[in-house]
Amino acid sequence: MSDTKPNIVFFFWDNFGWGELGCYGGGILRGAPTPRIDQLAAEGQRLLNFNVEAQCTPSRSALLTGRHPLRSGTQRYPSPAARMD
Repeated sequence: MSDTKPNIVFFFWDNFGWGELGCYGGGILRGAPTPRIDQLAAEGQRLLNFNVEAQCTPSRSALLTGRHPLRSGTQRYPSPAARMD
């Protein structure tokens, strides 16, 4: 067993689609090449199944607090059109 710790880079982007990056089939086909990110993906581990909430608030709160969004009360967000009584 090695005593060295692995190098881990975790990208957390809001409103970023699966097919935006070249390593997942996008890149130049979507209008913006991503050669550096594609190189990182080629040299490392590519995750093929990552499930997130429809909005960024639950995912952000889970990442920052280490708690499930339901326990933090962030599984829903107020709609801009909702009344705040």
